Amino acid sequence: MSKKCIPKTKCSDCDALVLHTGQPRRVKGVVMYPHFRYCTGFSRPRCFRSNDPKIYVPKWCPKRLQPAVLRIYTFKSDLAFRLYKDVGYIPECFYIVRYASSINQSANDILTKGEPEGQYLMDGEVIELDDGIRPIFFIMKNSKLHITSFDKKNISEGSHQ
Repeated sequence: MSKKCIPKTKCSDCDALVLHTGQPRRVKGVVMYPHFRYCTGFSRPRCFRSNDPKIYVPKWCPKRLQPAVLRIYTFKSDLAFRLYKDVGYIPECFYIVRYASSINQSANDILTKGEPEGQYLMDGEVIELDDGIRPIFFIMKNSKLHITSFDKKNISEGSHQ
């Protein structure tokens, strides 16, 4: 049996990573040299050093959230829950944020244990683990967590009705 594993977040997942090519040029007071990697997430670009990770996100990343943020999305109404039970899927606009907090668990811990510590999930609820670079979403189906895609732009902040 293969082990479920979610890959670690990489700098290539972020839009602030720049591999400068061409001639040296000045950008926001910093001279960017060719064949060097720069992070543009700061007010001024920052060059990666030789002891920084080559692939994964360094500790000094300005977008990185330490600890990660956990959000649990639930149904807006009983009608949305019944629709989910009948169809098996509903659009993101039928969800609201039920719980938000910081968490020290990784996405792999949540996937293997089934639920975040101290939380109980209903069938159809969605978990978001946001590290600041790439959020990972899980959906609870038949008492098991599954990785899913989720567009949280249509979600309204509020309390459960």
